[in-house]
Amino acid sequence: MLVYCQHVIYSTQRIVQMLKVNLVVHVLFYLVGLMRRNAVKVRDIRCTYVKLMCIIFIHYNSFLSFFVDNVLSLVIPAYNEAERLPIMLDATLDYLNTYRTDITYLYNDVCGHATKPIQCELVIVNDGSTDDTERIIQKYATKYIKNGDILKLVSMHKNCGKGGAVKTGMLQSSGQLCLMVDADGATDISDGLPKVLKQMKTIMDEKQNKLGYLPPASVFGSRAHLEDESAATRSTLRTILMYGFHFFVKTLCSPRIKDTQCGFKLFTRSAVAELFGNLHLRRW
Repeated sequence: MLVYCQHVIYSTQRIVQMLKVNLVVHVLFYLVGLMRRNAVKVRDIRCTYVKLMCIIFIHYNSFLSFFVDNVLSLVIPAYNEAERLPIMLDATLDYLNTYRTDITYLYNDVCGHATKPIQCELVIVNDGSTDDTERIIQKYATKYIKNGDILKLVSMHKNCGKGGAVKTGMLQSSGQLCLMVDADGATDISDGLPKVLKQMKTIMDEKQNKLGYLPPASVFGSRAHLEDESAATRSTLRTILMYGFHFFVKTLCSPRIKDTQCGFKLFTRSAVAELFGNLHLRRW
């Protein structure tokens, strides 16, 4: 199935979210109205109203999880990727279709569901490409997408940069878990996806029992262990710049961050809303 989106149009997901929020607000006002008719004190009404708001706010994501499908979103920014994108899509779709049972188990393990089947959503952002990238995406949507999966083509009118493309794709996605994947397939999805899902499970084990829903969390893939293998093809200047950048990242951010440039990152839905809703840098 192909879902064609323009980045200037509100997605169906946002409209549904707004309707759900309006429904919650109307239910709250209805309850307050009942309490008033029963001659409850105004102070008690306000206290009850605030308590209800806090309960709904805390358990909002958990409440919505009963009404949404198990969706794993893959967000793929693409700019003039007519040559490399088909290779990456072939490998990705083959893995998702062949190992759907294993992926479903890992996904449900993270989200706390029992045996609910998952749906894969590929959100490919055509970042103003001037080659045949868009035509290739349409071809894959009509011929190779199956098992109830969805391919969303988001076309930018002009090139906005990788940051803008990833932000647009993430906000257009609908998955409870969203994976950013580079169009060049630099990270093997058969190796990377199970690892980031297992690591996300570790994070959820620490936090989910306390909060009751998927908290904001992210898992970043890393190719730092391949650094020695790529040293032979890296120039001296690039090596110096790399170590200088790593020094500032470890000093200013965290010594645990080994690789910031790997295009393989997994986010929960709440993390997508908090991070990409406030992202302003549109370039790389």
